[in-house]
Amino acid sequence: MADEPARPGWYEDPSGEPGLFARWDGSRWGERTKHPPLRHALPLRAVRPGGAHNSRIGWILALAVALFVVAALVVALNS
Repeated sequence: MADEPARPGWYEDPSGEPGLFARWDGSRWGERTKHPPLRHALPLRAVRPGGAHNSRIGWILALAVALFVVAALVVALNS
């Protein structure tokens, strides 16, 4: 048939039955299922690579939080 997929994979069943999926192996239709095939999740990537830059940001953030806590304590003790 001219309208068959070129690449192997899971497709909606060519019979037209709603919710039915079939496996196309590149030359013929094979296994059929009522459930959509599971797709493998892509591997997760870190937003930033690890290294000195991330470490420096962590230290700066920790210092800022510590200064905020000290300032809050000074204000609380003086009131």
